[in-house]
Amino acid sequence: MLKESPKTNKRLIYIVPFYVGYRMSSFNPLMNDMVVIDWQLRLLSFLKNLKFEVFVKQHPESNTRMPEYFFQEIGVHDLNGNFEDVVHPNDICIFDWQSTTTFGAALKQNNPIVFINFGTQELHENERTIMHQRLVEIDGFYDARNRADIEWSSLNEAIQVCQNLNDKKFVKLIYGST
Repeated sequence: MLKESPKTNKRLIYIVPFYVGYRMSSFNPLMNDMVVIDWQLRLLSFLKNLKFEVFVKQHPESNTRMPEYFFQEIGVHDLNGNFEDVVHPNDICIFDWQSTTTFGAALKQNNPIVFINFGTQELHENERTIMHQRLVEIDGFYDARNRADIEWSSLNEAIQVCQNLNDKKFVKLIYGST
């Protein structure tokens, strides 16, 4: 098991959703690859301008891998291996798709989490209140050109705030115990 990274050297880890390729997704509502790659270029470029080291954790079963441009030109790093083995407990995890085992792993490992919700997570108000005691949720949307987008200042603020949220009620709500 990895030791915690130093608190002064936090890493941002973007958890890459499954790429669906050139077919329709049975995991609706995953974004199609062209939309998600455009989104990821803008997201990772923004994150790279912050004072953190930026990593991606790609889905191990996705046939499509991120283009080398992400690593060579933007300067993000690719994490290979099991999430629990390569992500430190205090690394900040950024998700834009919650229906993945790594979302649960990050909750259990007590990682600070930012969840960008493109309308895929519907909860009752009391569940959402409990979730917000554990992670920061920001709204994603599709602009007039159908590009995935967010209010960028909200992301910067969310990264700061999520580091102070560690309530265990949401994990208990999902898993029944912690």
